[in-house]
Amino acid sequence: MSFPRLYAYTLTLMILLLIAMAAAPMVLAAEEPPVFYRAWGSEGSGAGEFEYPSDVAIYGDRVYVADWWSDRIQVFNRFGQYLDEWGGTGSEDGEMNHPHGVAVSNAGYVYVADTDNDRIQVFDSDGEFVNKWGTLGNANGQFHDPYAIAVGADGSVYVADIFNHRIQKFTSEGAFVCKWGSLGTGDGMFQWASGVAVDGNSYVYASDYWNNRIQKFDTDGNYLGQWGGDGTGDGQFCNPGGLAIDNVGAVYVVDTNHMRVQKFDSDGAFLTKWGEVGTAPGKLYYPVGAAVDNEGRIYVADKDNHRIQVFGAPVGVDIELAAGWNMVSIPLIVADSSPSTVFPNCDAIYTWDPVAKTYTVPAAVEPARGYWVAASEPSVHTIVGGPAEDWTSSIAGGWNMVGSVYGRTCSFADSEDTPDGAVEGFAYWWDPVSKCYEYCTDMCPCKGYWVAATDSCVLAVGPPVP
Repeated sequence: MSFPRLYAYTLTLMILLLIAMAAAPMVLAAEEPPVFYRAWGSEGSGAGEFEYPSDVAIYGDRVYVADWWSDRIQVFNRFGQYLDEWGGTGSEDGEMNHPHGVAVSNAGYVYVADTDNDRIQVFDSDGEFVNKWGTLGNANGQFHDPYAIAVGADGSVYVADIFNHRIQKFTSEGAFVCKWGSLGTGDGMFQWASGVAVDGNSYVYASDYWNNRIQKFDTDGNYLGQWGGDGTGDGQFCNPGGLAIDNVGAVYVVDTNHMRVQKFDSDGAFLTKWGEVGTAPGKLYYPVGAAVDNEGRIYVADKDNHRIQVFGAPVGVDIELAAGWNMVSIPLIVADSSPSTVFPNCDAIYTWDPVAKTYTVPAAVEPARGYWVAASEPSVHTIVGGPAEDWTSSIAGGWNMVGSVYGRTCSFADSEDTPDGAVEGFAYWWDPVSKCYEYCTDMCPCKGYWVAATDSCVLAVGPPVP
């Protein structure tokens, strides 16, 4: 082959390669997964307990949870403190039969997918019944187990009608607008429509449970694309359920039978994932629903663990140590809490055992505890994890070493103790420079404190109780 022909051949290959590169979908670099922030709930039918929570929705600082088996909606603040509930087993207005989905409109109305009653119910933010629509069937406006629900910025209501294998769209008052989907594996078809969400650009995303994919539509139900596939790899699913979308359009998919959550951009490019089977903080057991608040915190309905878990971006603190002994605390939940990892190259670390009345070497560094840390010279330790914005701890009668909370100074006088009055509203902190104790009523992040209790009690430090 002559040089001119070889040059032309090479140039053609380069042009074709550039065209192919331009046409290929862009693969985004994976980002760090969020970390565990907090959890609340346990199995039961009491206030703040759950029997298989199936979905979660956010409005301002209020968190609404569909408590599936208890036939009710429970309301919490973002710290998990119980505020209210409504519902009860039945088919009358305001009663429920295994509600699986919950969503809140921009106007503050709470929409509930009352699954086994085959209807949608609407409440105001205080739980007062407002409206309902739907009956069992496959005609327009009828349902066969409405499973998930979403409300668009314009008030349009989208319902994942799971056993009718379709999405239905309604006005905010419940008037039928349109529907799309049928049983199958083709574009726009479903094998169980198990989740639905709508983003700020009015794109509608739907979970296709047995087809192991997410499908994307416009608000009229026109098919736009899909991603997923059966498997354990990044971007693959095993029975995807709930969907949530954050303020920048990222899509969170609850990958139910993989016990994880996956995050994508609006076109389905994989960004990150987290979760594995288990009962420890941060682990999941058949999660089904999710929501994202305005600060980017992700709330997950951890169904078979009977709890809500909250995840968010990692945060960091700098622990400044003076030469000698320092009384500190770690207002974070960290992945590796071993003392040698949290405080490398320090001479010693101790905590106080209030029952044995002696100092001990801790096996792990916990947010609710105070610690003595000895340093041979001044140093700064940067620690990264999830913020401990409140904590509850059982303390013994006598002196106890306790920790602070993340991000703000809180008044120790506002702390709670049960029984009430067992702990005075002040504490003592060690100043490592002047080498003396200081009396205080405010607790600052990263400092440890001595507090005295007249009797054994449960001490809670954090946000004001509603």
